[in-house]
Amino acid sequence: MHSGIEARVKARVFSAGYCTGPGKVADKSLPWGKIKFPAPFALIQHPREGWVLFDTGYHPRLYECTQRLPEKLLALSTPFVVETKDTAVTTLEGIGVTPDEIGHLVLSHLHADHTAGVLDFCQAQLYSDPAGWEFIQNSGRLSRARKGYVSRLLPGDFQTRSTFINDYNVCVSKLLGCDGLSTELRGRDLFGDELIYLISLPGHARGHLGMLCRLHDRWLFFLADACWLTDNLSPGHEPHAAAGLIFDDSHEFNNTLGSLQQLYKHANEKILFIPSHCSKTIDKLVEKGWMS
Repeated sequence: MHSGIEARVKARVFSAGYCTGPGKVADKSLPWGKIKFPAPFALIQHPREGWVLFDTGYHPRLYECTQRLPEKLLALSTPFVVETKDTAVTTLEGIGVTPDEIGHLVLSHLHADHTAGVLDFCQAQLYSDPAGWEFIQNSGRLSRARKGYVSRLLPGDFQTRSTFINDYNVCVSKLLGCDGLSTELRGRDLFGDELIYLISLPGHARGHLGMLCRLHDRWLFFLADACWLTDNLSPGHEPHAAAGLIFDDSHEFNNTLGSLQQLYKHANEKILFIPSHCSKTIDKLVEKGWMS
């Protein structure tokens, strides 16, 4: 960080539906009873680039897309609830932001609970790691459904509208002044102005990304599904081994989570960590409104 940076972003978090699942799968210290996992999205106001959306949450069109096998497996394994009034497009219109005003849409990964609303933002430039798109292109419907993908949720021009990010040339620990960590996270400056970074967080899904945003007094770190609960960032609260059945790569997931746990221990005061499915964190941020 250099002293010439004056501009910062503003951010606001919303929730577009939720799914339910066993608490113990998300955190091995919890009982097996079912808990809610919100499906959030974030609206970022960039001083030069305008509106940036991070993920989209659920959308009722997913009900239609999961009526038949094999996609129905997704609805059966993680039952979800979402109403039209809760979708990203309806929520944003409610605060005066139209879909055509969203110039940039970052997708942490291409699972259905993060992409169900993409079709509503047909003017947005899309950003993701190419590994997720390559998996969708090179696998069958059953393989996609078992891993949480529903390709019908993506627009036909997805590839031509996408900027694929796979060159992660920024050391996160150096960026945040946390030199000396034993493991390293790497990212990419999205607009080249040191305000928004896309961070490679492999393991949960192919090409899984987080997003690091610079506010005036701290950073926001959107972790997507690199962990599901904020408690996962403390040792002893990792996901149950059964969660590995749905991960793209359990070894990579554990390595990524270990890196995040170190970062959380050393930089918790200057970073707000935001896992995508933590009700305790997401509910507070939805209520809070704008962060600047």
